[in-house]
Amino acid sequence: MIILPSVILAMPAGDDRDYMTWLYEQHHRLMFATAWKYTRDKHAVEDIVSDSCVALIQKISTIREMESIKLRAYIVATVRNTALNHLDKQQRANQHVVPVADEKMNRVPDGADIQRRVELKEELSDVWAAISSLSATEQRVMQMRYSQNLSDDEIAVRLGVSEDSIRKYVSRARAHIRAIVYAR
Repeated sequence: MIILPSVILAMPAGDDRDYMTWLYEQHHRLMFATAWKYTRDKHAVEDIVSDSCVALIQKISTIREMESIKLRAYIVATVRNTALNHLDKQQRANQHVVPVADEKMNRVPDGADIQRRVELKEELSDVWAAISSLSATEQRVMQMRYSQNLSDDEIAVRLGVSEDSIRKYVSRARAHIRAIVYAR
């Protein structure tokens, strides 16, 4: 049994709701498979598919006229764009939160010198400042690699680029961070 997203259930009864129900029943596997390419978080995937349904509802008069192949491509593009927007929004939110600082500070032994703690905190602050000065793509690559622990090939698939490009992004980002941190 397929559970319809609440955005479809909230639609007034009629042709549009019937069409969206049919569309979802026919293409929900495609929608979820596409969303899974961009994140492995079950809740995020559900949000992406739901938000994609909202986008499709907004274009319902356009998609009703599409052939089957064009409709499938349109659905994939809608889910992909929704997923990328979701990841960008998540990345922007993560820029304002620095959960690693406390984690790093807890690793310092209790008997450690207060001066060393201050130095570590300043160094970590410099690294975060350097990361925020990277390009959006470099920031996304670094986040996926170090925060989400994704491999180069997983990142390449999600961003639609080659693995070599990912390695170059990481190398350039590291060089940029080193230049900023050690120039201070």
